[in-house]
Amino acid sequence: MYPGFFHTYNDGCVSNATDRCLLSPDDPSAQVSGACSQGVVSDYYVEVGSAQDVQTAFAFARRTGVALSLKASGHDYLGRSSIRGSLALWTRTLREMNYHASYPTSDGGNGTLSSVVHAVTLGAGVNLKEAYIFADQNNVTLIGGSSSTVTVSGGWTLFGGHSVLSPLYGMGVDRVLEFKIVTPDGILRNANAQENGDLFWALRGAGGAAFGVVLSTTIKVEPAMPLTVAAISFPPSPTNQLPFLELLIDESVSWAAEGWGGPLGSSYAALVHPGLLDLNATARTFSIIADYARGQQQPRQPSNVSSSTANSNATASSTAPSTLVD
Repeated sequence: MYPGFFHTYNDGCVSNATDRCLLSPDDPSAQVSGACSQGVVSDYYVEVGSAQDVQTAFAFARRTGVALSLKASGHDYLGRSSIRGSLALWTRTLREMNYHASYPTSDGGNGTLSSVVHAVTLGAGVNLKEAYIFADQNNVTLIGGSSSTVTVSGGWTLFGGHSVLSPLYGMGVDRVLEFKIVTPDGILRNANAQENGDLFWALRGAGGAAFGVVLSTTIKVEPAMPLTVAAISFPPSPTNQLPFLELLIDESVSWAAEGWGGPLGSSYAALVHPGLLDLNATARTFSIIADYARGQQQPRQPSNVSSSTANSNATASSTAPSTLVD
């Protein structure tokens, strides 16, 4: 539903004592104190189902001066997917997905055919979990993020699109073949290497709704592939985290050069490599941090150092920890 957001926008709500609604974390239907006001959540929203819906909203904004806000799933940490007093455009219902076994690409404005690739076209409301399932069904690998509820076309791609597979396959924006977008002048445009090239360049990393409302994105995909996963963790303490971070800094460049990517923290590392690698060789690659992690384990606790293999889209999704064996 539109009013649901993944972040509570504390700066926008808590800082205004007269226009907020503080709910109990134990019972979302119960208020903590005071009156319940609208806060930064828009009073009105448009459930976007087509380009015409966006065009009508732009025309309304130009005529009335009412600000527009844009939300897919509501993950924006800075609260930009909700603006007080705005007319909100909600794109989560744009969930059409199409697979292209042979998608032609070009070198740019000269119209020369460059190659034919596998690709998927995803509506702006498709989240990563849905996209991974669709990719599995078509036996391909989508290079994507780790949070299953972030939308692919919106928050993930438009802000760059980092993936555990980026060291070998690039950022999400590197893999976009085309955007369909309604620009603020109300025109539905295709943006790709041949058509509206400047807009295509700008959209790949500009973030959010900087240049209009993206309705769908066509993205290059790879054949289905196995993955090797290395997961290392230990119980953090006030003294053992900084040395571990120093080890990560020292080693991470060489890991990336070998094709490893994934989240790193002060007491864990979860890294993925496309392809089936020898587990003994993998253990040698991470021996420095694995030995450090083992040294931090409490007596009689099992070591949380593991490696395994998994399907590409399953591991790239938020269900990745279930593929690891401690």
